[in-house]
Amino acid sequence: QRADRREWGALALILALALMLRLFKADASLWYDEIFTLVNFVRLPTLELIGTFDSLNNHMLYSLLAQNTVGVFGENPLALRLPAILFGLGSIYIQWRIARRVTGPGSALIVALLLTLSYHHVWFSQNARGYTGLLFFTSAATLLFLKGLEKRDWKTWAGYGLVVAAAMYTHMSAGFFFVAHGVVYAAMAGYALLKMQPESPLPGLRSWGPVRAIKEIGQSISSAGPLVPLILLGAVLVLTAGIAALWKRAPVLTAIYVVHVPLAMLLLYIVGVRIWPRYFFVDIGFIFMALVEGVFVWSRIIAPRFQFRGQPVFDAGWISRMG
Repeated sequence: QRADRREWGALALILALALMLRLFKADASLWYDEIFTLVNFVRLPTLELIGTFDSLNNHMLYSLLAQNTVGVFGENPLALRLPAILFGLGSIYIQWRIARRVTGPGSALIVALLLTLSYHHVWFSQNARGYTGLLFFTSAATLLFLKGLEKRDWKTWAGYGLVVAAAMYTHMSAGFFFVAHGVVYAAMAGYALLKMQPESPLPGLRSWGPVRAIKEIGQSISSAGPLVPLILLGAVLVLTAGIAALWKRAPVLTAIYVVHVPLAMLLLYIVGVRIWPRYFFVDIGFIFMALVEGVFVWSRIIAPRFQFRGQPVFDAGWISRMG
């Protein structure tokens, strides 16, 4: 179903709000990693920059884009951070596209709004590094991956290849995400082969449930003190319900994100690289999607039990239609 004028208008307002929040104090003083990027990479001559990759701190594509924005607007914090801001806005739009395909227009707008207001998303959008670029490119690649599976068109897969290359040129940690793509694709191919052989069924494959990827929440809510266990329990219940609901609607999309977290941790451990939480920033859109879907699931369960003078406090039917 195509988006109507009201939906486009709501999305435009969300993106306008996102831009205002990300421009607010984006001209503040640079911090250490941003200064390191500016001094060691952005200020290099372009041909020298292209051939310089002596540190993972050089997010190559971001350094090149920042070099251009600094060249146009002058060397100042806002110009250095401008590519991160634009990638942040682009990632909200792409995540809206993905959520709309899976959960519907209402939920997709809520996901976009949550990303707009997310502290972590705003912070990375104001950080002169390539992490919002990673979110944008991995999200775009996932969208093209889903489209390519639905309709095998060489243009879609060519676009997928270009987006994968851009993500890898931004930061090598993108490779862990695309390994998850490969694992899911291989599992689909294997299941298709087994399905062609009725005498060799694979018990329980259809009922396989996604593994929960909830590891990074605790630190961000530690300030809640004694309420932390209740918050964690609520988050687990809502995320579990949301992931289960998304699994029924879009198993391929759900499998990609659920596989990515443990797979990336395993590969990072094997290669001896420190596991930074920011490597999993690319999963933020799916996490919000699962949270929104989980709230709808629990609302449909709880709403009929709340009555007020013969009328339900919450209209579960309305909630279901919005979801």
